[in-house]
Amino acid sequence: MNAILNSTIITALNSGFINKKECEEVIVDTTIMEKNISYPTVLQIVSCINALLAD
Repeated sequence: MNAILNSTIITALNSGFINKKECEEVIVDTTIMEKNISYPTVLQIVSCINALLAD
């Protein structure tokens, strides 16, 4: 993983996308986001059963 990161940084420096000054300080966002979790409700279960019985 470090080899890929090093290669990416060297390529960006050589291509002019970033300069050495921009590499002096790195900010890492470690925010954890909850996934959109939906728990089944009675209405959802009844709707599913109705749909299966309608077929």
